[in-house]
Formats: sequence, C-alpha cells, structure tokens
Amino acid sequence: MKTLHLCTIYETRPDWCRQYPWNSANEIFEDCQFYDKESKKLRTHEEQLKLNSQEEIEQFCKECGKCCFYWECGQKIHACSALRITQIPEETLHVACHQEQPNEDTF
Repeated sequence: MKTLHLCTIYETRPDWCRQYPWNSANEIFEDCQFYDKESKKLRTHEEQLKLNSQEEIEQFCKECGKCCFYWECGQKIHACSALRITQIPEETLHVACHQEQPNEDTF
C-alpha cells in the first residue's frame, strides 16, 4: 500500500500553498525535491522541470505531503483541513495520480 496526500482544494488553494516552498508558509524540508542539498538552495519550478517531468513532481509531492501539515520547531502539529490522506495499492498508483491533475499554470 502507498500513502497519497491529496489536496481537496488543489485548484482553489490559497496563495501561500501555491507558492510553497518559495515562501515562508512552512518549514523547508531537506528531503523536498526542490531543495538542492549541495547548494543549500531551492530550485525554481522551471529548474526542477529540467530534472523531473511535471507528473514526477506531482507524484513526489503527493507521496510526501509534509507541506500539508502544520509544523512547529520540527514537530508535526496537525494536518491542513483540506488534506485527504489515502492508502492505495501500489499497482493502482499511476491511475490514482492522474485523477486530480492540476493545471500547469497553477504553479
């Protein structure tokens, strides 16, 4: 089974969610795909697209979901009320991730 973190308001989510991780809406997680550990800086969305497809970026985010929780001093406090955490069989993972496709212009 695979855990997915799905935003129920993805298309209408607030600006602070749309702009993460390039704002201070939440902690920057070292295992975030946009975080370049070597330079200790965040890659832009365009830079990340040179490394991963849009589908791969979305897949990573849906499996991680850390930014959909409120954190304080490195401790997970509670989940965003719009977050839906789903367990699905791994063989259906590709299909499930295509059900909620964002528009590319939302980034």
